[in-house]
Amino acid sequence: MQPRIGQTLWGETGSGQLARLPFLVLTMGLLLLLMALGYAISERVRHYAQHHPTAPDQLTELTAALTGPGVILALLALLLITLTGLNLMSKRLRHMGLPGWPTTVALCLLTIAIGYGWSLPGANGFQLLVWLVLVLTPGQWFRHQSSSSAN
Repeated sequence: MQPRIGQTLWGETGSGQLARLPFLVLTMGLLLLLMALGYAISERVRHYAQHHPTAPDQLTELTAALTGPGVILALLALLLITLTGLNLMSKRLRHMGLPGWPTTVALCLLTIAIGYGWSLPGANGFQLLVWLVLVLTPGQWFRHQSSSSAN
């Protein structure tokens, strides 16, 4: 029996594993959700700017357009998408034979350090490299094999 999508995204946060192809499909789905959220926010700002052409600058338009429950919903959606992505990353790392959440937290902290200490393009390149390693590395790659020999 195949696990349902909710079980894959949120279930078994401590012991679940995720193979390469499901990881690729689910991360692409999260990327599409994130793009849809960005498009919805930009359309809201564009709609506000068309109906209120007297705003002095873009920041005023943005803050006026994004008030109320829409901001809370957008932030909650962004938080859920981020946590889902981290959970998927943790499951993929666990499937590769690494400790899931500790490695995920370490990679996130390293990305933040690269972004602040070096450059944002460097951090983006590092994120791409990590994602490619997660997608292309076979499962059980880092598992220690017991060296028991049968005589």
